[in-house]
Amino acid sequence: MRKSGRTTGVTTDRIIQVAVTVDVGYGGGRVARFADQVMAGPMS
Repeated sequence: MRKSGRTTGVTTDRIIQVAVTVDVGYGGGRVARFADQVMAGPMS
């Protein structure tokens, strides 16, 4: 997998898992769920 960003330029890493569902807590009991995502290694 490859991405291009303004600050870090082009970075690459491998895909670890597909079809991932992740819950992200935002404090105060707020949670956002992201379904059917792709998990990659650190890319920044």
